[in-house]
Amino acid sequence: MELRDSIRSWRFYDHFRTDADAPVRSPQVGTWTTILGNDGADLASAIQTIREIGADDLLDTAVEDAFPGSRLS
Repeated sequence: MELRDSIRSWRFYDHFRTDADAPVRSPQVGTWTTILGNDGADLASAIQTIREIGADDLLDTAVEDAFPGSRLS
């Protein structure tokens, strides 16, 4: 039961559009957000929020785990 509840709390973002008109590629007004929107349009806001709450090291570790040798800048 605990494992099932844990897995249910995961978020998957495997459906982002990647074309030139995708929301994630469009300019957005910055806002504080702890949850990435379904279309990814607030990606920059989510990354900045993570940095502002002091979780830079967790973000950097996640990026390194997913894409060895990579970093966000």
